Amino acid sequence: MPDNVSPNEMNISANCGEALESMYPDIYHCVYPMVRSMCEMYDVPANTCMYPSPSRAVVEQMADQIYNTVAINFGIRDDVQPMPRQFVGPGFVGPGFVGPGFVGPGFVGPGFGGPFVGRRFLRDLIAILLIRELLFRRGRFF
Repeated sequence: MPDNVSPNEMNISANCGEALESMYPDIYHCVYPMVRSMCEMYDVPANTCMYPSPSRAVVEQMADQIYNTVAINFGIRDDVQPMPRQFVGPGFVGPGFVGPGFVGPGFVGPGFGGPFVGRRFLRDLIAILLIRELLFRRGRFF
């Protein structure tokens, strides 16, 4: 324990962490144990696909496997319809207005090919949790 932190302050900090942990949505408590289990199973130094670093294809495959398990176990269907744009910011192209700076609807910023048509948000959340867990396991957690 650090010299400048009293045991009472450590308890307060632990209680705050527990309180924040309890605020996660239910889907997190369903998905995260599967993410950890998948990492414990495959993220071992002897697995050449995972070390020194997994490829994007390997991470995508793991995320797909977790997503399929979640979808089957919980009966989740995660296909979404296009979302109307509510905010205008960098990379946003106006709402169907053709003119200077406005060539059509949708977000076309870096890494986006257009509106979120058919995106699976749960699948993307799983990929985020998986990447964070892999970074944490390698000691590169930011």
